[in-house]
Amino acid sequence: MIMVKRLDDLTEVELGKLFPIILSEPDPEWPRLFHHEESRIRNALGETNVIRIEHIGSTAVPNLKAKPIMYMSVIPGIGMSCISGIT
Repeated sequence: MIMVKRLDDLTEVELGKLFPIILSEPDPEWPRLFHHEESRIRNALGETNVIRIEHIGSTAVPNLKAKPIMYMSVIPGIGMSCISGIT
């Protein structure tokens, strides 16, 4: 018989086994990768449609272990009502 639990009923240890958080050592490539993606976004949207693009999250902090996922914040220009078609 298989015992089924709701996620709300799992312990922290059980949740950690199901959804592990994996931290990587700081990668000196993260800033370069950010600038590459920033350039792609600016090219796709046009310089006048972007006020600022920021590298946020743990990969933006030098010498910090982090989930190897890059988060970015895009502040659109005044005329931008929606963003679509970026892959």
